[in-house]
Amino acid sequence: MVSVGSYRLGIDFGTSSTVAAIDDGAGGVRILLFDGQPTLPSAVSAGPDATLHLGVDALREAASFPAGLEANPKRRIDETTLWLGAREYRVVELIAAVLRRVADEAVRVTGTAAGRVVLTHPAGWGRVRLGVLAEAASAAGLGQVVFVAEPVAAAAYFATVLGRDLPSGQSLVVYDLGAGTCDVAASTGRSPRTTSRCGGSCGAARVRRRNTCPGTRPPSCTCRWSTRGGT
Repeated sequence: MVSVGSYRLGIDFGTSSTVAAIDDGAGGVRILLFDGQPTLPSAVSAGPDATLHLGVDALREAASFPAGLEANPKRRIDETTLWLGAREYRVVELIAAVLRRVADEAVRVTGTAAGRVVLTHPAGWGRVRLGVLAEAASAAGLGQVVFVAEPVAAAAYFATVLGRDLPSGQSLVVYDLGAGTCDVAASTGRSPRTTSRCGGSCGAARVRRRNTCPGTRPPSCTCRWSTRGGT
């Protein structure tokens, strides 16, 4: 049985690729590498024998068995099941496979499991989609995770890791254009609070959503956000 370490594992499960980093709690941050690369393709492929392949291996497998490929399982978050080749899989199972690949790499690098896991998500995702993500994380052996909206995580990185202060009267705007969603967050003040609530508070500014792009489709519309003062 793998022991639990003290480090934190951050995972950005993206539409086309997934990125993860380890925070040792002493100021050291290490990006995990997958097949020598800092990004893991989020693709999942089922071979003719129903064996699941992940990342680069999934893309290679798809060359000979394209019917078994799901390149973007994140886009299928609203579906319960899908077919890969001749077998039906739960979407939760496919997402869990990607997250488990990340967890296994973290264990391989550190020798222990993460003491805490932070998982980012599109700002527009609500209770149902986060429930699917939480179930997948649990199935991957990550346990209970802390959810953070993607643009809020970026704003927190700016303030805490980079140590950048916002001058009085200025704001930080994060525009996160991904392969499946586009999110925007605005923050004022020194430390944007890390929160998973879309439309919640970021520092001293409150982000109010007017219109968002569909959560599981490529960004084909304009995201319009506004901020109003207060906490």
